[in-house]
Amino acid sequence: MTAQLATRAERLDLVRRALVQAETATGVRHVDWAAAAPPSASPGESVASGARSPGDQRAARREPDAAPSGDRTVPARFDGGWLAVPPVLRGVVPHGAVRRGSSLSVLGSTTLLLHVVASLAEHGGWTAVVGHPDLGLAAALDAGLDPSRLVLVPDPGPSAPEVIGAVVDGFDVVVVGRAALGDRDRRAIGQRVRHRGAVLVSTLPWPGAEVSLEAGESAWYGLATGRLTEAQIVVRATGRAGGAPRSVVLRVREHDGGTRLLPDVTSVGTEVGTEVAGNGAGAGVVALVASTGSAELERMAG
Repeated sequence: MTAQLATRAERLDLVRRALVQAETATGVRHVDWAAAAPPSASPGESVASGARSPGDQRAARREPDAAPSGDRTVPARFDGGWLAVPPVLRGVVPHGAVRRGSSLSVLGSTTLLLHVVASLAEHGGWTAVVGHPDLGLAAALDAGLDPSRLVLVPDPGPSAPEVIGAVVDGFDVVVVGRAALGDRDRRAIGQRVRHRGAVLVSTLPWPGAEVSLEAGESAWYGLATGRLTEAQIVVRATGRAGGAPRSVVLRVREHDGGTRLLPDVTSVGTEVGTEVAGNGAGAGVVALVASTGSAELERMAG
């Protein structure tokens, strides 16, 4: 009799957990993403992830007490309400991660955009790219995006607000390019992002963005040989809270059949991870150096 009661109690507990996950995934249960504690552990842990639907992924992350599955281990640093940016950018992004329910802008470089998005979705997240018809799928795969969890909507047309709103409901990371959006639409989408716990990445300036990473001057090398082999790009990182821009030195290099962002100190002569003094008031400059042995850089240049 006791065993039967225990089994019944366990079943009821499983049902309650399933209901919590369903309510969270559909928006019935509200989650205060702004209250999520910043990540604190050191980065660098690996993760093994099994295939899941966007709703399952989001529900599991929103309910920390849900029973864990055997096919997924989440690093403590970026579990729950935070998604990691590439390691080389963690010194210029507050907390080294992006909180769910927030927005950021990545401007001027498709290469930088793809690596940021790939990192945000690294631990099994689902990604949708809306209004970016010239995005190269090969470059996206080289940057580390999982094609089985990537959806492209090249042209949302006049229904862009509705399309993006629907995508926000079901995906972890939503990239928004050129789309027919007014100020009111952007505010409504921002509110929906906060409520659903997605992360919105805009390739254009976005009102209320927590962080803006902007690639400016660039120099590409290898044109004389007929293909691009190296590039140097200046990137400025600014936050919504204001203050001086921050910086880090990066390079993109061919790695295991794809590309990878790595620290580079040759252009400034400082230690890896050290903020570079900039022009007045402590402003910083980011030098992004890209080198690869493949012709993919030509398609990646954005």
